[in-house]
Amino acid sequence: MEASKSFARAWYTWVHTPCPTDNFRRGSRNSPTYSVECDLDHVASRVHSLGHGVIENRKWDYPKLASQEIDELDRIMSAVERQVIPDEEKGELIRYILATRELLELIGSPSTSDDD
Repeated sequence: MEASKSFARAWYTWVHTPCPTDNFRRGSRNSPTYSVECDLDHVASRVHSLGHGVIENRKWDYPKLASQEIDELDRIMSAVERQVIPDEEKGELIRYILATRELLELIGSPSTSDDD
């Protein structure tokens, strides 16, 4: 799979959207967002690998892999929406999830190799 211009834009946006995992990385287990940050950190690692796979033109089952990550993002989003946390913190999590989802939708799309 070759990277398209739309993939490149989404990749750039995703790479420059901070992954809000400060509590997880500090080991702040008492934080109400620790669990979702942990899950989001794991998704980010896998998405990073998928993105590099597209860039390197690796022959993977991108629709399946992207779909699995989108399912996990949906689960994380539901957990975030249930959290009682400050709006700013919730907004950061949601922005990152949406940027990640947009990138995954492009990765999983057969049109990722178009020249739009």
